[in-house]
Amino acid sequence: MPRVSSGEPAERVDPRLGFEADDHALATPNTSNRRVYTPEFKLNAVSTVIDEKRRPAEVADFFNLSEQTLSQWVTAYKKHGAMSFKLERRKVTFEAMELSWLRAENMHLRMLVKVLKNRIAEMPEE
Repeated sequence: MPRVSSGEPAERVDPRLGFEADDHALATPNTSNRRVYTPEFKLNAVSTVIDEKRRPAEVADFFNLSEQTLSQWVTAYKKHGAMSFKLERRKVTFEAMELSWLRAENMHLRMLVKVLKNRIAEMPEE
């Protein structure tokens, strides 16, 4: 992606896609000469392919990616959803895990009670 002299990313509007690249969508090089992409960038590129029904080659060209990389992201998204890009990793406390487990158990027990009440109601009276 072209850069201007101030070090800021140049705005790039692709007339075929109709939007410009966001600042967070830029790849940053790391020490091993590989570019590191933010989860938001990956999701943005994938959603352009899936939601806007664009050709992967066209989107890869716009985002300055290889088509193979974009295809891998699309495959991962279709298989695992947005979690494949590790969006919003949160630390979960023991109390939050316990509360989640108790809520799930409570919902399961409520469903079980409902099933048992329905079975009792269906039983023939003597």
